[in-house]
Amino acid sequence: MKFGWYFNDEMSPSDELVDKFADSKFGMDKWTSFSREIIQNSLDARDDETKPVEVIFDLNKTLSLDDIPGGTYTKYVLERCAKKATNKQTQQAYLKGIEILNKPNVYCLKVSDSNTKGVETGRDSAWGAFVFDEGKSIKQRPGSAGSHGVGKKVPFIISTCNTVFYATKNKYKIDENEHTDILSQGKTVLINWDDLDGKTKSQKGWFGKLNIDDPSPKNRILPLQNDEVKDIHPYFIRKDEYGTDVIMIGVNAYENEELIKKTIISSIFENFFVAIKEGILKVNVMGETFDREDLEKFLKWYKPTEALHNSMNDLLKIYSQDKVVLPVQVDGESLGEVWLYFEDSSELNRKYYTVVREHGMKIKEYRINRADKAFSALVVVMGEDLNKLLSKLENAAHDDFITYDDDMDLDKKAIKALEVVKNIVESYIIDNTRINDGEDQEIEGLSEILAIPGFSPKITKKDSKVRVKRNKVNKKNKNKRKPDPEPKPIPVPNPNPEPTPKPKNKKEKTEKQYEAFLLAPMLIETNDGYLLRTIVKNDIKDGEFRIKSINSDEKLDSSIADLIISANDGWKKYKIQNGCISKVKLNKDQVCEITIKTSRYIRYRLTAELWYKE
Repeated sequence: MKFGWYFNDEMSPSDELVDKFADSKFGMDKWTSFSREIIQNSLDARDDETKPVEVIFDLNKTLSLDDIPGGTYTKYVLERCAKKATNKQTQQAYLKGIEILNKPNVYCLKVSDSNTKGVETGRDSAWGAFVFDEGKSIKQRPGSAGSHGVGKKVPFIISTCNTVFYATKNKYKIDENEHTDILSQGKTVLINWDDLDGKTKSQKGWFGKLNIDDPSPKNRILPLQNDEVKDIHPYFIRKDEYGTDVIMIGVNAYENEELIKKTIISSIFENFFVAIKEGILKVNVMGETFDREDLEKFLKWYKPTEALHNSMNDLLKIYSQDKVVLPVQVDGESLGEVWLYFEDSSELNRKYYTVVREHGMKIKEYRINRADKAFSALVVVMGEDLNKLLSKLENAAHDDFITYDDDMDLDKKAIKALEVVKNIVESYIIDNTRINDGEDQEIEGLSEILAIPGFSPKITKKDSKVRVKRNKVNKKNKNKRKPDPEPKPIPVPNPNPEPTPKPKNKKEKTEKQYEAFLLAPMLIETNDGYLLRTIVKNDIKDGEFRIKSINSDEKLDSSIADLIISANDGWKKYKIQNGCISKVKLNKDQVCEITIKTSRYIRYRLTAELWYKE
């Protein structure tokens, strides 16, 4: 049996000479993305539902280049890539990989899971999708989190030489007969390179059993299987428990090991605290173990910022309280339910709820502009049918739900299910955050007004808080339905109607700029636009916000006009034309918040004028 690295001859007329991971979304925050993706894959393969999936992150500091299967050849290929690379960033990345492979000890990071079924054998089964195929994912559980098949690229970003080994001990059924295999294989994703004979080689290569004379390209490199693995280092073999190992070669953790450790722990805490609390997941990160019994221990690690630390404190606190169960129905069909953990207060004065699907991973946070006061809320989506539908809307990074795309038809039932979930959750929260007569409300964000881009007129206040009185709400009667009015008689048309008198000349309404603010319009920068916030002293039935930019001469212009995509207040979507947000209704003494999305980042300072007709 021959084994080693296999790269096919590149026959394409073009060369791929840029590292394909350099501009990947996953590469922007690689350790956070890596921990999310790797744990999600393990949860999707859970075996015994009564036990947690255990995931271990182990940094091995003892391996030499000779211990790594095909290590010397990996170094040779990396040198050829660095020589051919024309992109400076790509070349420097490969030179760093070569530097690490030259060290006496080549650091490797292995992520191992247990209480999983492993990866099923077969080129057209899960192993083929896992190791070979891009954009293909074969999941063994309904409603699995991963479905795009692109998250597999994240481990390559962790390796300085873009090289990853996979090992599994699996169990699977064929015709009701159970099978078990041990598999091991390597993969590298680089750029096109020229060998010593001048032949151009493909950017992808695989390590395994060589079968290069096979007429089918799919069979020219195969995984080492069962007894065939005996000739490689034991670190790259999975023999004991069922499960899977993902091993990244040449990890640059020589000087920042502690920072990497804390970043992984923080990411796990933020994204999987529900899975850990529910006993679905147990993790060990470089010697630090976390399970449902000592989840609070996470808090000493989770401090990327004080705000995020306090946010997780909020969620942990409410998650220990009783839940509200809200059934979810679409067109009369019961799909599942959401568990809502809610408290009408927040240490951070936030108005967001966090959505977690049943597998225990956080997906997204939504803001409720119409809530009268801050709150803490966690939403867990329950039910196989509902989770299957929502999984169809998740983006490749699994951190957002996509409900509109020009290039593809999205599942309409899934979109409707998401809308129902959001509506029932937001209705409950809005109803339970109403301000009653006599209650004062602190306007969110004024204590940090210096952080607002652009400018607004000065605000006079007794202290750092602006408080607004709310109209009284009669809680006893607020949910009572008013009786239906008596039907009005249908008028009989007059066969000989009198001529309609000409209307008297009415004075045309004049347009005026509004100036009587309790809180002048503020534009607060967000991830994809701005949040416009204001409070008026009088009711405005038909207002118009005019968003303008301020140029270098401190003069107003309309450069912003074509960059505004949409504007809404959580319930109503407003018409946008020439930078103007029209048909806005504002109530006296109440906070108005409008979310403005822009097509790109805006470098100018912005201001908002409110106009109305009288």
